[in-house]
Amino acid sequence: MTSARKSNLLASLRTTIPQIFNDAQKPNANHRKYSIALRKLQVQLCLNSPIDKDKSHDIDYEGEEAFDKEFFRNVNKILTVKKREPHADRIVRFIAAFLQYTQQQDNESKEPKEIVNDGDDMEGEETVSSRFVEHLMRHLIKGLMAKNKTVRLRSCQVVALSVNSLGEIEYVKQKTKKKNQYYHYLYLEKKNEIHVFLYKKKIHVCR
Repeated sequence: MTSARKSNLLASLRTTIPQIFNDAQKPNANHRKYSIALRKLQVQLCLNSPIDKDKSHDIDYEGEEAFDKEFFRNVNKILTVKKREPHADRIVRFIAAFLQYTQQQDNESKEPKEIVNDGDDMEGEETVSSRFVEHLMRHLIKGLMAKNKTVRLRSCQVVALSVNSLGEIEYVKQKTKKKNQYYHYLYLEKKNEIHVFLYKKKIHVCR
């Protein structure tokens, strides 16, 4: 992709992504269709070169930051919407559908490799989708810490449904220091379909 083409995509992000979210919240919206459109935009912005099965993803950090920022801005819009609001519930399902689709695309683009050394090296390669999932989870941590009960519940809902839509995920954990105390904000474990969120000594369980 030419630099001019990428610059145009960056300039139109604040209209392109909101339009996808707007379409995805409509009744009977085809979430796979919009996931495909969003994935195409993600790859164009977040990678410097096309995906090669034999190489690691060549991340464009500037494009990735811009994509993530606009995606999160649109996610934030539904975090203050109370439960049982159909349009917000559809967006939550769309987010989960997109995470599942973008991860599937990354998995399909990988060349199968033989496991050696008895599986000692089990850490997977970093991909555009694995980075996005991590960034999204860390963003939603802020929602789990919010004073607003609706934001906390919506954030919990997005995280739980997203984890359900993904493959194997053991945990995402973030720790920060505040007033000489350490807080574990988030702990996710895909086990028995229960996802536990630990922060400020409070426990939230989503089933």
